[in-house]
Amino acid sequence: MIKGKILYVEDDQEVRENYTLILETYFGEVVSSSCGKEALELYKKDKFSLLILDINLPHISGLEIAQYIRKKDQDTKIIMLTAYSDRDRLLKAVNLKLEAYLIKPVNRQVFVETVRKFLKNEAVQNSDNNSIILDNNLIWNKKEKSLNLKNENIKLTKKEIILMTLLIENINTYVDSELIILKVWEDEFTDFSHNHKLTQLVYRLNKKLIDLTKSSKPLISNTYSVGYKIEKFENKNV
Repeated sequence: MIKGKILYVEDDQEVRENYTLILETYFGEVVSSSCGKEALELYKKDKFSLLILDINLPHISGLEIAQYIRKKDQDTKIIMLTAYSDRDRLLKAVNLKLEAYLIKPVNRQVFVETVRKFLKNEAVQNSDNNSIILDNNLIWNKKEKSLNLKNENIKLTKKEIILMTLLIENINTYVDSELIILKVWEDEFTDFSHNHKLTQLVYRLNKKLIDLTKSSKPLISNTYSVGYKIEKFENKNV
């Protein structure tokens, strides 16, 4: 699930309610509206990751909203919903940097695939900034110190977060076990027993991720007397 907020504007109540439920499975917060004027006010007051706009709306059209936004905002993503009869109007939208336009009535599968494509693109863009790609669908967010699988957050314990943070700060390099123990158990008097505790911590985390990702290879590798490391994912298919 992406933590950003989405604004969905559709004047058909039944359609709006049904597709809002779909969007809520992908986004942390979904704001819906049936009116173009209200939607524009919502945009002015808040920050949204994505706007989905019906081209025909009461008071102010979706096209007019997009035109207003693009005068000073080139970053907010916009998807336009349109009927076949409105296709000529979309000629006015060629310079509005639309993510996509969907023909109404929108097929549920097409709608979902379009949203998924947006999420995938967001993940790729974010990977250049705050995220480290650890596998095809496994991403660590450095800023939030969170681990995500297919845009779903993986619940980690406090010690697992400290461990992941330390290993990713030293990605592709072995980190000495003693240093890891001092960081993870910094509020304890450490002794020889903590070597076993570290082994168990790594084992549980690796098992958790293998079960979730169905991978045959553990994320965290170790070499006796050297330490533990995480390797950055390299897509060999590119």
